[in-house]
Amino acid sequence: MTNVAFYTNSVLLGNDATSPFSFNYSPAAGSYALTAVATDNVGQSTTSSVVNITVSTNVAPPLVFSKTPLAGTSVTNLTNITVVFSKLVAGVNASDLLVNGLPATGLGGSGSNYTFSFAQPAYGSVAITWITAHGITDTFVPSHPFDTNSAGANWSYQLLDS
Repeated sequence: MTNVAFYTNSVLLGNDATSPFSFNYSPAAGSYALTAVATDNVGQSTTSSVVNITVSTNVAPPLVFSKTPLAGTSVTNLTNITVVFSKLVAGVNASDLLVNGLPATGLGGSGSNYTFSFAQPAYGSVAITWITAHGITDTFVPSHPFDTNSAGANWSYQLLDS
């Protein structure tokens, strides 16, 4: 190889004629399709596969956007809670959610919507919190961890004996 040309959305960003071939790129927020074209000493070239990236300026950590049942309500059955985060998250485990201090035992969902399942707690006040050492982060690079002390991250229910 004698040259590698770097492209974003089919627009030439730059060339590098020195191995190891590289190019520094700091794009603005948006979506980009990146490719590289390698050329050898007889003029033959090949194009890489497209790598799609999304650059975001949203550095806020993920928050709990909503929960079902609604926080602070009185319920007669409580074995599932659906949590919707404010953005896509990763690293969610059932045991991250604590129901009266006990970890949830089941988890379904993906992206920003997760349903936690657990055995029905005792009647009375039910506190919902999170373990301290959870691995919940947004999907950005670098990632931003979920703050278990943020507004709305912890809540309670009143579980009534029907």
